[in-house]
Amino acid sequence: MRPIHTSISLCLALSVLAFAPGCALREARGVSGGGGSERTDVPGRASRPGVIEGWQSETFPLPPAFAPMLPAGEESLRFPPGWGKPESDNFWSYAFVMWIDEPAPDAARLHNLLEQYYNGLMASFAEGKGRAIVPAQVKVTRTSRQHFEAHVRVTEAFATLEPIDLRVLVETANVQAGRATLRIRVSPKPSEDAIWRSLDAAITDILLQSSGRKEQPDGTRPGV
Repeated sequence: MRPIHTSISLCLALSVLAFAPGCALREARGVSGGGGSERTDVPGRASRPGVIEGWQSETFPLPPAFAPMLPAGEESLRFPPGWGKPESDNFWSYAFVMWIDEPAPDAARLHNLLEQYYNGLMASFAEGKGRAIVPAQVKVTRTSRQHFEAHVRVTEAFATLEPIDLRVLVETANVQAGRATLRIRVSPKPSEDAIWRSLDAAITDILLQSSGRKEQPDGTRPGV
């Protein structure tokens, strides 16, 4: 495999392509270019509820290479077109689901998970760019028993190397003993922006495509 910084440079050089951000994240996770990606443009899928037209899909085992202290499991993501382009309305908006081999986190544990995730992710992309990454500033508020809202300030290392403030909405669920899901939507956009409805649909799409092996969109396991 190419060194991470070499692979990232290649992905950023290809950022004129719609799905270059997915390439970059694939390299940061230490996963080779082929097997982790799921396509949403396969004939027959577009008519299914929850499919997001034109969004890139990626699935990876956990923990990723950039954050080895995260729990074991799997992560599946959806990226809208323009996700990695600062001029795009979709810049830094994406959705993902984590299936983790530990119980659903409380606010303190979620703070720890987000901090490890974003510090590792940004540091991996800043490597070789001559710019130190300021540690992520994370604030997590529990809004209901299974829902959290986090505000994360990070140095955006994909494209700008400038600070960015992200709103992160997290829904947790225990799906079996010692195993939980985290449904996560991320965007710098305000709560009233239409992107949040698209991110909701992206979460539904992830759960629909994984429902035969993990979890239904309502949080239950198949056959339960």
